[in-house]
Amino acid sequence: MKIVISVIATLILLGGVCLFYGYAHGAASEWAPVTMPYPGSEFSTKSSFHLYRGGRFNLEVQIPATSSELLNVNEGPPLSADLHVSITNAKRPSIDASIKSFQKGSWASDRIGYNPSDVWELQPGEHQISIISGIAPSLFSQRGAIVRLQRLEDVGPALLFQIAIRVGYFLLLVAFIIAVALSVRRSA
Repeated sequence: MKIVISVIATLILLGGVCLFYGYAHGAASEWAPVTMPYPGSEFSTKSSFHLYRGGRFNLEVQIPATSSELLNVNEGPPLSADLHVSITNAKRPSIDASIKSFQKGSWASDRIGYNPSDVWELQPGEHQISIISGIAPSLFSQRGAIVRLQRLEDVGPALLFQIAIRVGYFLLLVAFIIAVALSVRRSA
């Protein structure tokens, strides 16, 4: 009897660990941990985020786009900006960058993304980001731009995260079936 209860407890523990690993490491917040409004001229915005995996990141400013703008895939001239970005981590030196221009870099079904040339290496852990705007480009101010910090490449086996989630649910199901069988056997 004690062995069966130990097996159930072990299955529940392993299932929980698998679920935590799969959901935490494969979450959308690992790809774009920060989304916040682009601060207007002479304003700032702050946010905190947690990364389970480090990697290379950059900023993307997204604006709503008209259908005619989406048809024009020409990058065009860079947009002048005056943006100060500070990313701090209690365990690592901070990133302190001054961004002077953005280049059109991505198109989606309803928005256009502008990126600076800066790429930052961030380590796992808790971070704070602070963005202070000097003079905001009129295109960003008029359209309600958002700022996203986004991961540039995958740093782990994405399939493994999905497998871990399924294994976790399977282990919990097996523990539940054993517990039900044990309670039916006891009552009989």
